[in-house]
Amino acid sequence: MPKCPACGEANLETADHIVDLAKVLDRWEEFGIRFSAETRTKYTTQGSRFVSLLHCPVCTFGTFDPPLAGDQDFYEAIETTEYYTPRKWEFDLAIKDLRAFGAQHVIDVGCGSGHFLRELRRAEPGMRLAGNDLSGSQVNRLAEEGFEVYEGPPVVIKDRAAAFDAVCSFQTLEHLSDPFEGLRALRDLVRPGGILIVTTPDTAGPIQHYRDSHTAIPPHHVTLWSERAFRAALPRYGFAVEIVRIEPLEHYLWDFYVGPQWRDGIWPAHVFGPLGQRINLGHPDQQRQLAIDTLRRLGERRLEGVPGHTVYVLARRTDDHSAS
Repeated sequence: MPKCPACGEANLETADHIVDLAKVLDRWEEFGIRFSAETRTKYTTQGSRFVSLLHCPVCTFGTFDPPLAGDQDFYEAIETTEYYTPRKWEFDLAIKDLRAFGAQHVIDVGCGSGHFLRELRRAEPGMRLAGNDLSGSQVNRLAEEGFEVYEGPPVVIKDRAAAFDAVCSFQTLEHLSDPFEGLRALRDLVRPGGILIVTTPDTAGPIQHYRDSHTAIPPHHVTLWSERAFRAALPRYGFAVEIVRIEPLEHYLWDFYVGPQWRDGIWPAHVFGPLGQRINLGHPDQQRQLAIDTLRRLGERRLEGVPGHTVYVLARRTDDHSAS
């Protein structure tokens, strides 16, 4: 087995997790998505239909083998639904951190349709803002709105080396078949002393209880990240980690993610468990539902202190990079 490319300290191990890509595409189509015959052929032909998970016992980084990432046709298909949420928890944090850092020239790598760039422009109209994405139609629309744009993978933006005060990359790294090439490219874009803000799904959070979800496995996600993986990897690729934050559990995920965490003693269990018992709701499932219903009636949108979907990392570019 190869050495872990994140920490370099251990050999990757094979997990008991085999993905049948034909069945994964079928599950996507249960939600109204339709893939072309070419896309189906690409992910279901002999030799590529089955992928397995490799994971690091030291830093928890995970990668599917082979790392069959979604192509443009795959993403054009799933973007026809309301899968992507335009408003993300990390956007507000990033705007505050960019303001505190004093960033003036910022690029969003994997910017998609530009939701973050528009929010940042409204909050900080004096910043110079750039977007990078694989989709030519996306970057063309952003160019029409006056943003500086670059089409293609970030590694091809050779003429902008060290040009940016800050590089942001939201929910992108986990889609790359070689995220470490991606990290090298991100480092090359940011000036020495500049910052990287990156977010991914948190494999140490509640999504670990739904490892077969079609949104968490290839062709959609091909690598798995956690705080431990980032703290191990980023210093090896030229960044010093300064801030790590875990997203509070969002209201639209309560029905899925509160249950698996209830037995771990999250704070709603300490509050609503005894309350449920006093009103003759003895089963934990009844107590959990009482908590969810009550908090929704109170208008709560996030469970602060209860881990949610995303890990947010802010790191500063350094000159020390053993793996890049």
